[in-house]
Amino acid sequence: PIIYCNFIFPIGLNATVEIKDTHCSQFTQVASNTTIYTEGEATAILKPTITPEEKKSGTFFTHEYCARIDILYDRDGDGMAESVLYNRFMIPITYRYEKGSSGSNNDDAVIVSASVNGKERQSVDARTIISGVVVGSLITLFLVLLVRRFKRYRSNRRKDEQVNVEVTPVPKGLLI
Repeated sequence: PIIYCNFIFPIGLNATVEIKDTHCSQFTQVASNTTIYTEGEATAILKPTITPEEKKSGTFFTHEYCARIDILYDRDGDGMAESVLYNRFMIPITYRYEKGSSGSNNDDAVIVSASVNGKERQSVDARTIISGVVVGSLITLFLVLLVRRFKRYRSNRRKDEQVNVEVTPVPKGLLI
């Protein structure tokens, strides 16, 4: 069997993807696929390694694969992009071979179940970003209201400080 994992991401971002026959906790380095995708869709491909003992046993066995996407960005402008955001997905696949099948042919496998159990925790949690935006908006709104109130207070204070003086002309010739 061959394992495909399709990733969809915003068009215009640079991404690289990879899938490994390992647990996601061990997949810590940037996806080493040299193809950089920019069109919003990327596919990771893996031909899994299945031992002859697993093939001959005739029982169910599960392999865990980890698919990873890295969003790349050239921070320094030196042409060397680095991963600024990544996500990993655990993919457990349960296989079964007919008892005594040949050890050389992977095509005899029956895939019993294959699903993405859910994604690993993201490097940047969406809840953190959303709460930061909400708190930032509230602080900005508070500051705008504070400045408007201060301007209104200052304007009213100036009006109160103004003294209305009425000048009456003194008729000529009257000096006392």
